[in-house]
Amino acid sequence: GSIPEEEIPPRILDTPHYPSAILPSMIIFVIAVRSAQVASDWSLVQRQAFRTTMSCLAQEEGEARCILVCHEQPFDLAPFGGKASFLEMDYAPPTREELKTGDHGDKWIKLHRGFVLARSMNPDHVMILDEDDLVSNRLGGHLLRNPEVDGWEFRKGYVHEVGHRFLLKVDRFDAMCGSSFIARVEEDTLPASDGASREDHLLLRWGHGLIGDKMREQGKRIEPLPFPGAIYMVGTGENCTDHRLSSFGGRKKRLLQFWRRKRLSTRVRGEFGLTPLPRA
Repeated sequence: GSIPEEEIPPRILDTPHYPSAILPSMIIFVIAVRSAQVASDWSLVQRQAFRTTMSCLAQEEGEARCILVCHEQPFDLAPFGGKASFLEMDYAPPTREELKTGDHGDKWIKLHRGFVLARSMNPDHVMILDEDDLVSNRLGGHLLRNPEVDGWEFRKGYVHEVGHRFLLKVDRFDAMCGSSFIARVEEDTLPASDGASREDHLLLRWGHGLIGDKMREQGKRIEPLPFPGAIYMVGTGENCTDHRLSSFGGRKKRLLQFWRRKRLSTRVRGEFGLTPLPRA
């Protein structure tokens, strides 16, 4: 389904702003989009992926690009002015019957191929992002001002369940959400071909919660992002882990110390692009 052009925030098409004496920096968000054959509601996936792309490209400073790796194109790219691209897969996707809760299916195959394309675009930073999660529009500016850091862990973040009027602020966000790490791109960060071994590239070898420590073991400078970097969207019906806020109730005492409830505000909605989903 196409998305009406009036729903595209004008700032996505604006010329990026760079503070004086700071060179431009580009981050590429790589998003593996589930196939229509796997999705329980393909229209929902399409609209969530569109909102996620808007969130990525709404950075206040620096340049941002999105690569959406998919079997079927989820929306019309024209409104994004060349800042988003599709990489279509040429193999048969898994079926819903083949997948179990927690199964990522062909996600890592798609991320691998997305990284190959990202490498050809010569980015300064790269981030894996789930198709329904949202990111802070402050990321680009922070990367501009800290180019010497090799990676950023999202220790802080928000969890939001569809239909609720509040967020949960999480102190170990990177332990639960895959949209939680930014890597500075060096020569060997991204694979050069589809046939490259995952073992040779830490971003493909290690998942969230481990990647920061594995990079530290190689002498990389990894720091915690000093502000909440993303919103983990749950209860959408399309999460591979099928999480809801109620999923965490069994650890209530620890979570009361671990999480802080925050009412959704206009500022937070604007920072992360948490807008109503576009019309189907």
